[in-house]
Amino acid sequence: MRSIRSRLVKLTEGMFCLGMLMMAVPVLVGMQCYTVISGSMEPKIPKGAVIYVKKIPFSKIRPKDVITYRIGEKGGTVTHRVVRIDKDKKVLFTKGDRNEIQDACPVKEGQIQGIVKGCIPVVGYGILFFKAKYRMVILIVLLGTAEGICLLMERKEEQKHKC
Repeated sequence: MRSIRSRLVKLTEGMFCLGMLMMAVPVLVGMQCYTVISGSMEPKIPKGAVIYVKKIPFSKIRPKDVITYRIGEKGGTVTHRVVRIDKDKKVLFTKGDRNEIQDACPVKEGQIQGIVKGCIPVVGYGILFFKAKYRMVILIVLLGTAEGICLLMERKEEQKHKC
């Protein structure tokens, strides 16, 4: 029983450390992490991926670059490909790879968060899961319950061997 518990603990610790590295290392090199929640950039950037975005000057952005930019007052973000640049007005025109038409509104220089430098598929689903209300609490309760059951079973096993 101890080996199962120690394996579960090691697995949980390993997943936690891997997750922390995947989020911390890019931040240390000046990137931001975002979770993709739509399929507008599939197949290049699938729904549920984590993307790494590096801030770059407007002048360095080129057509075909994939950028992340802010929309609306609440600060939602969109990740789409640049299809055209108007350098005089300092705006970009974008389109999702899977979308039929170009985005309706041009992207102003101040909205741009940066250019996408990397993508890890699927990982974003885990991040989205834990962002939802109470899910982290539920997971902690379930892990605590599992640990308690393992301890009880371990004690019963020890009592059998004492007799």
